[in-house]
Amino acid sequence: MATAPPTALAGGNAGSASCSAHSGCSALGLTGDCCPSLSGKDLACCDEPAQENAAPQVQTLADLGAAAGDAVDTSVAAWHPDNSWWKTEPPQSDETSCLMEHRFGCDVIAHHLTCLGSRDGRAEATIDGLKIRGQPCVWCGGVPCTSGSLALCQPLDYAMNGQGVAFHTFYPKATYQVAICVNGHPLPAQTIFRHPPLPPLPTLPTLAPWWAPDRPTEAQLTCLVEEPTGCSAIKDMGTCLSSRDGRPQAEYKGLKIHGEPCVWCAGISCTSNSSSRCEPFDYVMHGEGSAFGLFLAKSSFAIANCDGNRTFASLPDDYDTSCLEAVSDGCGSARDAQSCLSMRDDRDKETVVGLKLKGQPCAWCGGFHCTSENSNLCEPYDFIANGLGRAFSHKDYHGYTYRVAGCKNGRPAAISVLPTESGGLASSYPDVTMGLYPKLGAPAALVPFWVAVKPSNKSMQCLQPAPGGCRSLTTMESCMTGRDASGVKSWKGLKIDGEPCVWCGGGHCTSNSSSLCDPFDFAMYGEGAAYKTFIAKGIYKVADCQKPHVQLPQYSYSCLHKTGPGGCSSIWDAQTCLRSKDGSRVERVGMLEVHGQPCVWCGGTACHSGKNALCEAFDFALNGESTAFMTFFASDTFRLAACKSGKPTPATLKGFDSFVPGWSALPRIPMFNHSWYKTPAPTGNELTCLMDHWYGCDKVGHEDTCLGSKDAQPQALFGPGIQIEGSPCAWCGGGPCISGSTALCQPFSLLMQGEGTNFTTFFAKNHYQVARCKNGKPLPPMPTKTSPQIVYVPVSGSLASPPQGPTLERPLVLPPVGGATADVAVPPAGDDIGSSPDLVPLSAEPPGLPPLAPLPGAAPVPAYPVADAAHPVATVAPVAMAAPVTPGAMAALATTAAPSQPLGASEDSDRGISALTLPPVATIAPLNLGTIIPGVVAGASEDSDSGSGA
Repeated sequence: MATAPPTALAGGNAGSASCSAHSGCSALGLTGDCCPSLSGKDLACCDEPAQENAAPQVQTLADLGAAAGDAVDTSVAAWHPDNSWWKTEPPQSDETSCLMEHRFGCDVIAHHLTCLGSRDGRAEATIDGLKIRGQPCVWCGGVPCTSGSLALCQPLDYAMNGQGVAFHTFYPKATYQVAICVNGHPLPAQTIFRHPPLPPLPTLPTLAPWWAPDRPTEAQLTCLVEEPTGCSAIKDMGTCLSSRDGRPQAEYKGLKIHGEPCVWCAGISCTSNSSSRCEPFDYVMHGEGSAFGLFLAKSSFAIANCDGNRTFASLPDDYDTSCLEAVSDGCGSARDAQSCLSMRDDRDKETVVGLKLKGQPCAWCGGFHCTSENSNLCEPYDFIANGLGRAFSHKDYHGYTYRVAGCKNGRPAAISVLPTESGGLASSYPDVTMGLYPKLGAPAALVPFWVAVKPSNKSMQCLQPAPGGCRSLTTMESCMTGRDASGVKSWKGLKIDGEPCVWCGGGHCTSNSSSLCDPFDFAMYGEGAAYKTFIAKGIYKVADCQKPHVQLPQYSYSCLHKTGPGGCSSIWDAQTCLRSKDGSRVERVGMLEVHGQPCVWCGGTACHSGKNALCEAFDFALNGESTAFMTFFASDTFRLAACKSGKPTPATLKGFDSFVPGWSALPRIPMFNHSWYKTPAPTGNELTCLMDHWYGCDKVGHEDTCLGSKDAQPQALFGPGIQIEGSPCAWCGGGPCISGSTALCQPFSLLMQGEGTNFTTFFAKNHYQVARCKNGKPLPPMPTKTSPQIVYVPVSGSLASPPQGPTLERPLVLPPVGGATADVAVPPAGDDIGSSPDLVPLSAEPPGLPPLAPLPGAAPVPAYPVADAAHPVATVAPVAMAAPVTPGAMAALATTAAPSQPLGASEDSDRGISALTLPPVATIAPLNLGTIIPGVVAGASEDSDSGSGA
């Protein structure tokens, strides 16, 4: 194995003219200043490989080769049987001596320079009989090498001979490159395009008539009727496409006649020798030039068949036509929309050309002629929906303009019926019907589109009788759970008694009265008869027993306490609401359960539009929209009272949640350990199994490679600062490790010592993993999670005690630790590195600590006022707190400049800056506590509400 990594491209030395002129410079995307200037421009190609994990540059030819791989295989196979035109022979041993032995294998490499400078070093000699260990790597041009894998690099024998053995297809046959040594150095990336020898020209086949389709099978012709006079005698499309030739003549000039399905020639003459518009299949398809001169309908004919595979637009079996008038003259007799959409066809003729007539609801064609065959404006539904190409050649109306007669609440209505992508039908009540012009001031002849479907009797069983009638109800809750029981059967032909009530959105229902609630039939059909206008067309709601199906989650609720007679809605604070269940005397409101339901806290705002309650019973709150009230406001902010480990704990529908919107608690001062994320570096035997990675940890984009390697770049490249050479690699959880770089893996020493000096921020503080050995092998990837260690120190003085009774769990509060210093956090006993802090209830009182020393230059912080029954301390909302610093740390940071020692190429190295030096820290923004507690003076930050400085 080579003793040092390559430092220059093959064919040139660092700083030489040949290096600068090397064709691989721009393709490699390298950076550095070792090459001489040329025409005033720096050519970057010599000293620093690009990141192994960066997205490789994909050449146009590589794309072409990958996309063309399968097509080339298929076309070449017929004239190049062994299909080996693209394969490369294994290189000689001296041609691989300069390659790095990559312990984790070629297939984990994602960068062309590493791939073209490595050979496979895995322990397996073969896989599926294909050589692996020692094989030079193959770079696949920036695309996946094989089917079934996303690897961009593979060992040579596996790539060349694995097709059909280990995988289906090797894609980049035309563009791949094999790692090989030239003059002791890896050959850089080249632009390669292979192609097979040109194929011999094929023999052109004899062409059949392009217009002649396959003849339908006999199974597709069983429904056709034999026409004794022959197809040529038929004059209309419907008869032609439902017939076969019944003449006794078997054939004519070798062309079949008897039994052939008829062919309709789109209303024109089929041949140049006859005016017939219908002819037998074999005669017309194959007789050109022998039986007649020309076939004239090559692109517009239709063949008679039973259409077994055809999808018909059929109305559902339960389509309601009971309210429609049966017309013996048929739908075609109607000349206006109102008549057409109130009728169904009642002619004696059941079908025509296999299309239903009798009993079909009429379809209005929007005021246009329905078909090319006649001037009818109205036709039976099955005829107009499925007759194209069978009964008529084209339709003169647009599909979105026709309407079908149907019933809505037992009255005629216009219905839009259109096919869906899945092959079914979608019906709706359209707001516009072309050609339908209702008379102003008169009752509508057809049910208006805005009229709701009336609830069934089953859906009204739960409604409460309203002895004074629906008009006596003035609240949404009473109207939406009621039905008229006034005893008035009808008025002006409109039903009153027994009708479900209609809530008109809180406004007047009609232009003739001030009622907020009306009976259904009166409200829906009284316009123009009992009153001038129904005002609430877009906002009304109809009472029924249906409700949303938001189910109560399967939590325990045994620890909850019943409320007083006022129920959940009488509670005004989150802590009481979230430990209670409804104890009111109201069992239910309509279909909504109330008594015994756990309470729901609505985030500190009104739960719904009905009243200003902040807390409601679960079923009433979650399922009451459009039934007991118009709108539920807290769909994204509510919390449910539930029990966890026998204690009241806030929850959502998906699980327990420590965050409670609109709930306040007294803050405590956090003290932060700034080194919480740092772990001891591996030493001794913990490093012996790691691979020396010549190109550095920051070039690795593969987790196993990172956790099995240490940085082997010479320390001379980085200077005497942070020790990089020999440092184990650290994997940053699949995301960038530091600011200014997209590398997923970095030297451990750089991450622990470089923040603020060589880069601004270490992003992966709570989820990185360091490469280390155990029992002679690299530790595998493991889930890691550490948390900042914080000690919450209470402000001096007594805190107000919470109300008595069960308390809420707050999983994000750490137990206070007495005697902890400002800069060192003490985790709870038994906590391992990476574990989350123990959970404690809010009721745990922190021990008293001496008051904090005043900040330099600021007045002392007064203590909290002592709470008693007469002077309770006000509660404030908890706020998100940035990591604070102690007074001593602030002073140190304010007077100490960051070290300026460079570490190789800094995060700005791609802009030519050799090192990043931070200016002295002038100020640290103090902790923003959000809401200020009365009686407590905190340093006002520069971004505080008042705008004043600290």
